[in-house]
Amino acid sequence: MQLKQLVPEEFCLRCDVCCRFSQAHTVWAPLFTDSEIKYLVKKNILPPLVFTGHSETKIAKDRSGSMSICIQRINLIEHNGYFICPCFNPSDHSCKIYTNRPFECQLYPFLLMRKGDKFYLAQDKKCPYLDKIEEPRLKGYINYLKEEFKKEDTLSFLRQNQKLFAEYPTTDLKLLFPIAI
Repeated sequence: MQLKQLVPEEFCLRCDVCCRFSQAHTVWAPLFTDSEIKYLVKKNILPPLVFTGHSETKIAKDRSGSMSICIQRINLIEHNGYFICPCFNPSDHSCKIYTNRPFECQLYPFLLMRKGDKFYLAQDKKCPYLDKIEEPRLKGYINYLKEEFKKEDTLSFLRQNQKLFAEYPTTDLKLLFPIAI
């Protein structure tokens, strides 16, 4: 699934917020779907070991009856007293999987959030680009996401991957709209 990007790549390459974490095991680390993991591993873009360890793994049987991983967090690695995504290069702020990044990374600075049994799109207020963007452009992008999240193929993807919705601390988030999956 591909989304239009709100934050320009050149801004991302100068930013020092994303892809860095204060803890090795955090809800903020990106989640990958089974198909995203399989693609990255099959194409030798990432080794499978970056997806083992701490995860939000859900095991399910596929049609052949074999077990498959449906959703998993990427393992963060320690770097200069904090933790980074193993796809992130801190020297130039680039991402080695940028063109193949997971749905969660495409969506950022927006997040799929769960509160109890309800699903929402939320905005991470810590993203520095949100302070720079003009209000009409931000509203236009949020409207684009509203329309995307009404499409049956998007809703089907989200239904199949409900573990992408995380229970984030709400301090730095702004709830935008519910998602009816």
